[in-house]
Amino acid sequence: DVRLADGKRFARRLHRVAVPAEQRPHFRGDGTYVIAGGTGAIGRRIAQWLAERGAGRVVLLSRRGEPVDGFEVRRCDIADRDALRNALANLSNLRGVIHAAGVVSDRLLAHETEEHLAELFRAKVDGARNLHELTIDTPLDCFILFSSVTSLLGLTGAGAYAAANSALDALAQHRRDRDLPALSINWAAWRGLGMAEAGRDERRENAWRAHGIDSFVAEDGLAFLDAALVSPHAQLAFLPADWNAHVRHFRSGYVPPLLRDLVQSAQPRAATSDGGLPERLNEERTENGRRDMLLRFVNDSAARVIGRPHERLDPRRPLTELGVDSLGAIELRNLISIALDHTLPATLVYNHPTIDALAR
Repeated sequence: DVRLADGKRFARRLHRVAVPAEQRPHFRGDGTYVIAGGTGAIGRRIAQWLAERGAGRVVLLSRRGEPVDGFEVRRCDIADRDALRNALANLSNLRGVIHAAGVVSDRLLAHETEEHLAELFRAKVDGARNLHELTIDTPLDCFILFSSVTSLLGLTGAGAYAAANSALDALAQHRRDRDLPALSINWAAWRGLGMAEAGRDERRENAWRAHGIDSFVAEDGLAFLDAALVSPHAQLAFLPADWNAHVRHFRSGYVPPLLRDLVQSAQPRAATSDGGLPERLNEERTENGRRDMLLRFVNDSAARVIGRPHERLDPRRPLTELGVDSLGAIELRNLISIALDHTLPATLVYNHPTIDALAR
């Protein structure tokens, strides 16, 4: 039960027609609301939002238990069932649960290990299941799961993360089927907040932008929450998106069924930003002209992958030294495959490890 909206159009509508104060969710002044992952940047902002909407008591659960001004913090690993049971003990009139905990870790499935999967699933999946089972007999007003757009659209290197978030989406539907409150939200990146701001995730955000998906500011996310909590749906997505740009990353003319109502038309590859590379190559009569054209294209594609668009890179320097890691190598292969409308091997960049070698 998924609804997606053109993020920019939806954000403008929220700005023009903000949810009236009387229609915004109002939480109980005598109620207690728990946020798992509550001491993170997003968790703290959600805690403020709850307090602004009338929540009487907001309790933040955190593995490290760092203090947050104005809120009660309980140190707890929600994947540890006994620890979570103890953290929830003696909470009077528990009325709401928000699961915003999780970790982001990029890894190709070919390099995936059981240990890494277990670590990634721990907070997202085990934590969600524990929150569900330990509150199943509690009369909650809301049970909100912070999922990710990766479970809907995928992203190179995020297969395990997408699977973990898909489990949250399924849990929300499972609860709704049993007449229990639940909402799973497939978020894009919160700009300036959260896991998407950590470490190497600038590469992840650049990859999303290349696929037509942008981040959003916290104010828009919170306005969406105001609207989402009065929705009848078990699953909603919030992301600024250019769907026509997104579908150009699929094979020519193909639009995934999930997106067909959102895409105006599937434009042929020749109309994409590379300007119809195969046609231009065919029109170029000289070998030197074709070589220069490919050099420019491979350079621009590599620069895009490493987040330095339009920069002139050393064509003979190994791409790994320029910042193209294993995930970037797959992204670069994908960009070239799309531009040529021809499937190329996953080992392309390893077999041809410089811009010059790729162009040749």
